[in-house]
Amino acid sequence: MLDFDKGGYKEFQKCKTKQKDKWEEYCSNKEEGLCYKHKEQGGYIFLLPIPNGSNDKASTEINLAIEDLLSKEIQNQFSNNNVLNKNELAKESANFKKCDFNNFIPIFDIIEKIIRDNTEQKNGNQA
Repeated sequence: MLDFDKGGYKEFQKCKTKQKDKWEEYCSNKEEGLCYKHKEQGGYIFLLPIPNGSNDKASTEINLAIEDLLSKEIQNQFSNNNVLNKNELAKESANFKKCDFNNFIPIFDIIEKIIRDNTEQKNGNQA
């Protein structure tokens, strides 16, 4: 899983350009999480899914880190001079409300889809 920012997108694109014979597109929807599957190894690489309503930018212009999935209010609570204290944020995250993690649901959805598809493939191959 990569942040959907310049660096993450650059690494993700390497699969498509430099190793295109080894990777196949698994998901092409930014809101679900752009994802490739390795043809031989069976591994996956995906970019953070873009929250609903934030999908209007070109892929190269998106700057989304995982902590950006939290509300600005929470980010501001753990920021000092516009620098996010990720260690403090992580420590206190157990005290957040369930709704604070709503933007994380698409991450678990794509992981669940990968597991389900692999389970179905294994079960289909055993029959």
